[in-house]
Amino acid sequence: MIQLPLDSQQPDQTQILAMMESEVASCASDPSVRELAVSLLQGVANNDIRTQVLRVAKFVRDNVTYVRDPDDSEYLVSPLKMIGDYYTQGVMFGDCDDHVMLLNALAMSLGIPAKAVGVKWGGSTEFNHVISGVQCCGSLQLIDPCAKSGVQRVYNETLII
Repeated sequence: MIQLPLDSQQPDQTQILAMMESEVASCASDPSVRELAVSLLQGVANNDIRTQVLRVAKFVRDNVTYVRDPDDSEYLVSPLKMIGDYYTQGVMFGDCDDHVMLLNALAMSLGIPAKAVGVKWGGSTEFNHVISGVQCCGSLQLIDPCAKSGVQRVYNETLII
């Protein structure tokens, strides 16, 4: 787990997104990430990217329990730690950025481009939530892995770095 040292001279949202992107890039090529991603694809047709994305998103939604970070702190849980917890304890915990990093690392390990996307939620004037933007079928598909019911909200304002 990484506690983020945020620079008060820069917007928190861009710093967090940049650190998330860096962590995902370093994990996406790890064999354990690829192994888990491929294991989710049983019965998927050749090169069916849409179904691959849906399987990875469903896995994250169904297997990560949402837990908030402490007030005035920002933690990132590495996808490698989350996968290790899944295999050793059968459970994973994290907030929205952790859900997104796991989803994006799994997608990228399958050769599917993915980005962290900041959004405004709950009437906020600031970007206060993060979702995944996964390249699928010729466009960027926005996926909220914290939407446990599977119902996707519509976010009008997004921040992608």
